Parts: sequence; C-alpha cells; structure tokens
Amino acid sequence: MKIRIRTSLISLITVLIAVTGIILIIIFYVNSRGSMHYYADKMLREVSATVSQKIIGYLGSAPRSNRMTRYLIENNKLDYRNIEELLAYFREELKTNPEFLMYYFADTSGNMLLLKRQDKEGRESFSKRNVTRTGQDVITKWRHEDESFRKTFQDTKEDLVNGYDPRARVWYKNALGKKDVSWSEIYFFASDKQLGISNSAAIYNENNLIGVVSIDIGIIEFSYFLNHIKPTPNTKVFIKNNKNEIIALPIKDKTDASILFKKPKEPSGTAIYELHRIEDYEDETIRESDRNRGRTSEPFYFSSGGETYISMYAPLPDDHGLSLEIGIVIPEKDLMGTVYRNIIITIAASLMLIVITLLLGAVFSKTITEPLNLLSLEMSKIANFDMTSNEEQKISTIIREIEDMKISFSSMKNGLRSFSKYVPSDLVAQLINNNKEAVIEGENRELTMFFSDIKGFTTISEQLSPGKLVESLGEYFSVTSKTIVNSNGTVDKYIGDGIMAFWNAPKLIQDHPLHACFAALDCQKKLEELFNTTWKKKSIPPFITRIGIHTGYVVVGNMGYEERFNYTVLGDNANLTSRLEGINKLYGTLIIISESTYNYVSNQVIARLLDKVAVKGKHNGIKIYELISSRKKGDLRNAFRNRLKNDSDIDVILALLKKHDTAVKSYFCREWEKSLSLFKELDNEFADDQVIKIYIERLKKFIASPPPEDWDGTFIATEK
Repeated sequence: MKIRIRTSLISLITVLIAVTGIILIIIFYVNSRGSMHYYADKMLREVSATVSQKIIGYLGSAPRSNRMTRYLIENNKLDYRNIEELLAYFREELKTNPEFLMYYFADTSGNMLLLKRQDKEGRESFSKRNVTRTGQDVITKWRHEDESFRKTFQDTKEDLVNGYDPRARVWYKNALGKKDVSWSEIYFFASDKQLGISNSAAIYNENNLIGVVSIDIGIIEFSYFLNHIKPTPNTKVFIKNNKNEIIALPIKDKTDASILFKKPKEPSGTAIYELHRIEDYEDETIRESDRNRGRTSEPFYFSSGGETYISMYAPLPDDHGLSLEIGIVIPEKDLMGTVYRNIIITIAASLMLIVITLLLGAVFSKTITEPLNLLSLEMSKIANFDMTSNEEQKISTIIREIEDMKISFSSMKNGLRSFSKYVPSDLVAQLINNNKEAVIEGENRELTMFFSDIKGFTTISEQLSPGKLVESLGEYFSVTSKTIVNSNGTVDKYIGDGIMAFWNAPKLIQDHPLHACFAALDCQKKLEELFNTTWKKKSIPPFITRIGIHTGYVVVGNMGYEERFNYTVLGDNANLTSRLEGINKLYGTLIIISESTYNYVSNQVIARLLDKVAVKGKHNGIKIYELISSRKKGDLRNAFRNRLKNDSDIDVILALLKKHDTAVKSYFCREWEKSLSLFKELDNEFADDQVIKIYIERLKKFIASPPPEDWDGTFIATEK
C-alpha cells in the first residue's frame, strides 16, 4: 500500500521528535551531575587558560624590548653613551608598553641611567635618574617632569662603599653569562607599593661586556584582571607562587591593593610589606582548598563550613621561570543550580519544538514537491558548470530536510565557486564536463613564472595593528591578484606576503612572457595608485613590491597525494624565479627578468641589462635585466620620474639607457677604464642608482686587481 508523502512525513517527524525529546530529557536528568562535573572541569580549564594567556601577553613585551635594545646597541644603532638618545629611546618604550615601570641601563663601571614612569592622580610623567661613580663618590641625580616628586626622589652623594652600585644588584648579576634575557623573582617595589618583576639582558661588544639593560614591570594588573573573572557569583580566583604566597587576588583598583599584603612592624616602626601565605590567609575556603589538594592538576572536591566546593590548581606557563599557579574555588551549589534550570528549560524547549514541528509539518508538507523539482533543475545546470543562477535561494520552507538540501546545494555551489579561486576555473570546468576525478599528473611545459615579495614587510607589520595589517594585506592581494588574473595569469599560492603565479597553464597563452611583464608593471602602477589615493590618508605605509620573472620549462600539474592536490609547478626554473625576486635587494630594483624572458619581450618593453649572475646554489650565470616600462613614451617618462637628478625628455632617457648597456658590455669585455668612465658619467645623471654604484666599486677593484683570464663576467650571489 502506498501512502502520501505528506502523511508519512508528518507521522515520521512526530514519532522521531517525540522519542528523541523524551530520550534526551531522560538522559539529561540522569546525567545531570556528571554534566555538572564536566562543565565545572571545562570552566576551570578555560579560566586557567584565559589567565595564562593574559600573563604570557603581559610579560612578553619586556623580553622582546630588551632583545631589541641589545641588538640596537650591539650593532651601533643606539648609542648607550649618548644620554639624550638613550633616554628618548627609553621614553618611547615606556609609552608604548604601559606595563613597564622603569627602563634602565648600567655599564661595567657602575654608572647607570634610568627612566621611571610616575603617576600622580592619573597624570603621567617621567623621572630621570643618573648614577655616576667617580674615583671617590657615587653621585645620584634626579630630574623630574613633575617637580612634586623631588621630595620623594632626591639627589645624593655617597662614598664608594655605601653608594648605589648596580653591578651588585640581582638583576645585573642574573644577566651576566646568559645568552638570552633573564627574569628576577617577584618582589615588592617599595617606592611604588606594588608587586613587580625585572627582566634584564647583558650587552656585549664582541666578547666584551658593555653593560646590562633592565625593565621593571608591575604585576598588579593580574589582580585587576582576576576581578573580571566571575564564572559563578561566588567563585574565588587567585594566583600563587612556588613559595605558597598569594601574589594576585581580585581587586578593582590600587585602593584595594592592601588586601594583597600584611604589614608587620619592625622595632624602628618602618612598615615591611609581606605577601600572604595561603596556610595563614584569613579566607578559610582558600586555606581548606590548599590543604585538600593533591599533586595533580585535576579538579577535586572538598568541604568547608558545611558546604561542598570544587577546586583546581593549574600551573601557568613557565617560560619566564616564575613557577606560578592559578587557584580556583567554586561552590557546588552555584553549578547545580544552573543544571536544574537547564533541565526545566530543556523540557520546555523540547515540548515546544514538538508542537511547533507538528503544526508546521501539517501546513507546509504539501510544498515539498515544488522545491525538490527546483533543486533538481539547478543540479542539472551544475553539470555544465553553470553557477551563475541562484534560483535555489528562492526556496522558502521550514522543513529541515528540504532546507538542509537547499543549504547543502548552495554550499556545494559555493564550494565549486571557491574551488575555482584556488585552482584555475578552466581546470575545474574541464574536470566537471569530462566527469573526471582529479588525479596526480603533470607535464613538462614552458611557462613564465612570477614571484613577488613586499620590501620590509616585517617592519610594516610592527607598525600596523593586526586588524589594519590584515585589511591592508587583503587590499594588496586583491589589487595584485586581479591584475595577474586579468592578464591571463594563474595565481598559484600566497607565500606569507608573497605571491607565486605563472602563465601558459592550464590554458595555453600566446606571448605569455609579455603578459607576465605587463602584469608586473601594472601591479607596480596600481599599488602606487592605491597608496596615493587611499593608504596615505590612513597612514598606511606603501607596500613596495619586488618581483622576479623567468621563462623556462617546468613540470606543471596536480601535485600532492591521493587525498589532496595542489595545481602548481615544480622544477629548477621555478626556484630560479624565486631567486631573481630576492636578488632585487642587491641591486635596489623592483622588477628583474631573466635573459630567457627578455629575449621574448625585448621589442615590447624597456629594460636595462643589470648583470650576469649565478644565483645562490648555482654555478652557471645568466644575464638579468631590470624591467622598467613598456615602450609607450608616457610609461617610460613616468618610470624615470624620480630616477634622474634632472628632468629629461625621452631621447635623453633612451640615450642614458643605451650608455648603461654599453658600460655593462664593456665591463664584460674587460674594458675596465672605459666601463668605469661611462658609469661615472651615468652616476652624475642618475639619482642614487644602486646598480651604477655597484659597478663603480667592482671596476675600481678590477683595475687594481684584475680577475683571472677565465673570468666570464659572472657574479656569484651568496644570498637568496
């Protein structure tokens, strides 16, 4: 007996939802306590992970800053003997990193320069401390932007025995003999009345110690951060060190900081700030938690004051040698109350879902046939790789199965659209039309390959926020990739901030070297327009792009293994293209093309002969050319807009380029004097041309000491 689809669907949906709802309610109720345990365990671990990430991020700036300072001083980019220059650097670092309290440097003679952040009623200022050791005295001088601090920090003059000697301090001694930065233990900054830690690094001139640079960081921020962690109303969170001392408790501001310390008095009446030990702390719940914990970092239960608690101690990352743990204590009733509420909500939601589904199934089941037919029609279009239609979006239904089919179909279509963004759309269409599954295969074909990279991208990434960096890089890739695709190129992959592309695959392209060259020139032009019209207003630096282009035979096709492919190229010529991009740095150029590419395009572009180079890893040299512009006069004039000392017309520019080629060829013919004379003339015309200066330097060396007779003009590159 045949039954109507409407009747069968309603009956099936009713039974399935009813049975499923009842089973879920029973399972949820029976396992509620187990669910609570799981929830508590997960919550404890998430809180621990959150605090861990906060501390890692908070303490991470100091080692990076000290490493940078050490690098700058050791490489003579920062003069530690120039007080004003060093203070300006310290000030910038303190402003950039609000967690830094003090930044200072001490040399091997015991002299020290320190810049301290001051805070008075929310007004920030800086104080300078200069410690100088003479033959007889130790002189300490303070200079304050806010003169109200003069009473607290006064100038002193002491003898050598009693005077301040930074070399005797733990932060100085810890840094000695270490290749990397070092951390002190957490201690109390008496002048600032807060907990802190010091990070220091030894600085050397070759193997001779220059001094030690150090940063003081306040960690009261940990307590501020804990104040915002409240997974349940009565949760208690704290951080302890390996001495079982509490170093962080939830506080709102500095006025609450006193709860972190106990203040016994010395006979002299001077207050000594000490941290609370857990076993002596006034909160009985925290004391009991510590007494009942084992050696594991798993959650455990204990009782205190007639109530049951769940607790956990998790070690924080020990990258800095601090040996800290986060402790969390949650009353069990806080969690069970949530479980009981969830049971009631689940029962109500399940019953409501059953009623609503029955009503909607009865009303709309008759509309199933129409959307199914529409989906079938859209599927037939996919067979022809026609993905322009979106008729399936017109389907409106509340039946989950049909909605799932529509969503799955749309996802499949979007996936195919997305797939065409990862591999050439021609290749996708070919596979679909032939009803063929992609397999590992390749062929030897002549391609023109393109590699690019952004000059100084690391520096740029440090200047921009992560959000602005990602947004700018997206705009950059959009401009360059669309330019490549519009010139019949195939974008292979993005390598960090670089692009790898090629022409003549999968579709055969006539004059593919010319397409690649014009694409490279167009990329440079459009990136300049992007900077001038948009980025300059947003204070985004230009993405100066270096490009290498080479034409040669490579293996192109599906590479990978049976479950994942990448349509790409392999071969020595691909590696050579990458090396050509990198060698732009040596010559100060933006686009370098190989001799094989130049031979194809020499009549359509303006390029100058740069050198004969054996790139890193190769012994045989090839001629390389700087691609300057197309042969349109406007393009050439624009390309030389800032390259000459004086504005010149097209004929003068062409004459200078011809003279440059003559100078390079004379160099290859060992006509040193002639070549040097020509390059000097060019140097007088060009504005800071790195290529010309390289040749002048080489020629002077060769005139003084000529190369051997078998020298063929090849320059051996030692860097990628």
